[in-house]
Amino acid sequence: MTKVNVGISTDMTMWGSIPITVHFLEVTSEKELTTKKSEVSSIRIYQVLKPDPRFTQWLYRKVGSNWYWIDRYFWSLEQWKSRFDDPRVRLLVMEIESHGCAQIAGYYELENGANEDTEISYFGLMDHAIGKGLGAHMLSDSLQRAFTLGANRVWLHTCSLDHPNALINYEARGMRVYKTVQDTQLIPPGWPYSTTRD
Repeated sequence: MTKVNVGISTDMTMWGSIPITVHFLEVTSEKELTTKKSEVSSIRIYQVLKPDPRFTQWLYRKVGSNWYWIDRYFWSLEQWKSRFDDPRVRLLVMEIESHGCAQIAGYYELENGANEDTEISYFGLMDHAIGKGLGAHMLSDSLQRAFTLGANRVWLHTCSLDHPNALINYEARGMRVYKTVQDTQLIPPGWPYSTTRD
């Protein structure tokens, strides 16, 4: 049985399984978008160039732990570095400034694929940012940015383990479900794990 440095079992035979519904959504023209901006004036969304692997690992775990983001949880720092060394992948972070201090509110990844398709491969908010309209703001930014960068089609997938408003938000911004599948999600024992900033 393999262990990672936080003492969590990576032996998948010990994991449980949850049935899930996965929705795949797309939008093929910027004209189809219904963007929505937050009334919070101090929002900033920016691309992080050559991000520190420890930062990307922390960001993924912090945002995704409540939503069963498992697939990269056990990635090594070298895997995180390789991910964002790929010129097809962009990391964008949303911050909110309050009293002169910037606080990370969420992030998303854009990944360029074949035929000028762009996937929003990860998209999520910090716990403190949920329920404030920031998801609509960040999604609007991600979709507009993808088309500005030359996408002919922007797509993503979401599942029934994600936030209950995720699918609603995607459809409200102009995305359409083009495929739905039934699947299962493996869950390690003791999930979710606490996340600390190194």
